[in-house]
Amino acid sequence: MKESSLFIIVWFFVLLISFIYVQGAEQTMNAYPNLEKEKQIILEKDREISKAAAEKGILKSFYPLMTETSILLPENGHPVVGKETCAKLMGGLDLKGPGNRIKWEPLLAGISAAGDLAYSHGRFELPPAAGADAKEGIRYGYYGTIWKKETDGNWKVAFSQGLLLLKDLKQKPLEKQYDPDKVDPITGEVLATERAFSDYSVTNGRLPAFYRYIDDNGMALGSGGAPKKKVDFAAGIADAEKKKQAGDPGPGESKLEWQALYSHVAASGDLAYNFGSYLYSATDANGRSSMGRGYFMTVWKKQTTGNKDWKFVLDCGNEVD
Repeated sequence: MKESSLFIIVWFFVLLISFIYVQGAEQTMNAYPNLEKEKQIILEKDREISKAAAEKGILKSFYPLMTETSILLPENGHPVVGKETCAKLMGGLDLKGPGNRIKWEPLLAGISAAGDLAYSHGRFELPPAAGADAKEGIRYGYYGTIWKKETDGNWKVAFSQGLLLLKDLKQKPLEKQYDPDKVDPITGEVLATERAFSDYSVTNGRLPAFYRYIDDNGMALGSGGAPKKKVDFAAGIADAEKKKQAGDPGPGESKLEWQALYSHVAASGDLAYNFGSYLYSATDANGRSSMGRGYFMTVWKKQTTGNKDWKFVLDCGNEVD
């Protein structure tokens, strides 16, 4: 009798544990985002902004999807920070009219495992200026946009680069927006990787640095031309070495260094982005020096193999001067 009672108690306990486990698994599955669906939402919102930009101007198209921490990076000049700043600018400085229409099409989107941080990348097209040839006057370029999901479940623009029509907005330079002594461990990893990336660039050169830190499927958006992938940086390194072996002095010496001003990591700890400022200096073969500065944005992805370090999947920036 005692053995039967004990068996019933044990069996009931096993059933209870199984029920709790199944319920927990179902809740986890229900809470886990449908990442492919979220990607499609991001791509559709990107297209909506493009449509609005062609009709109303860039600032007005971004305004509904901005927060007070959103950043828009113009072609030349310091960033536009926050929805309120955007509202003040878009009345007098937003570009309108058929000569200033811009349209773009997103090519891809990436998203964190938590479904709270994403990025989109695509190609934009500017119509020819007045008097230019219809085909030859068209300008093409590439852009990158960072998206954050708010607590209400809606996606907002955290950062966008490649907006060529935004110029001379007379914004002030940005300063560091984080306390290095108060960052969490994962954010610290990302910031340390960004610093190591810059240090490697200064010590070994821009091409080797980008080759070392780019993800196998990553891309860098330069000031012109198509996005560069890992194979392009490898080819650039090989070409430079070939010229060196042939005695070609090359274009001279150059140095690219940068620092992060802001960093954000997804709740899942697998995707992050940094925003900051850079400084470029060069001396050509004739001894003439030049310098440029601007802002950059880098999207970092935690690797799942090897040392499980961080590699960038998207890098872009615009010059200030």
